[in-house]
Amino acid sequence: MPLNRCHSSRQPFLSLMPAADLRSFRYRVEHADGSWWADEIVPLYNQAGLEKFAFVLPVGEQVSPDDTPAKPEAGEQFVTKHFGSEQAAISWLTAPS
Repeated sequence: MPLNRCHSSRQPFLSLMPAADLRSFRYRVEHADGSWWADEIVPLYNQAGLEKFAFVLPVGEQVSPDDTPAKPEAGEQFVTKHFGSEQAAISWLTAPS
């Protein structure tokens, strides 16, 4: 199941656990705009009842070890975790909370 389908409403078991595959965006942590995420995205996800959110980072970005507990960031009512692979993100998203 590719991550680009995880955000789909056709998959209700994942509808409250989306993911963003940042590899195709050429994402770099040093260019992240946390205020946009906090101001524009987090309130929508909180209102929707989001439970988990996974980021798949590009090769070369620092990823926490798999056993690092996920935690909500400031203002988030959901847990967020960063991964180095799509499979690791999907496994975490589909695991019981």
